[in-house]
Amino acid sequence: MQVLLIDTESGVLNDFACNSRLKLPDNVGAGVLTMARIAGYMNRKNDPPLGYHKIREGYIQLAKMLQAYELAYYTMAQNKGWLHHK
Repeated sequence: MQVLLIDTESGVLNDFACNSRLKLPDNVGAGVLTMARIAGYMNRKNDPPLGYHKIREGYIQLAKMLQAYELAYYTMAQNKGWLHHK
């Protein structure tokens, strides 16, 4: 999946899949589908084909989730004294 996402994005996507009880994305197609699932695409038998709007919306939501993860990590690191201000 490194073709599509950086490592941290891939980690957040995997966390979403685990928390949503979805299969972990192991290829680009599965990663795109999981991103669309973040945006609300259900991938049911009778659903219309996946469109670029849901993929884009899912990627935007993934980016927001990544920012939240990074903020939480930074805050935790500050509280534990791992980061020092100069």
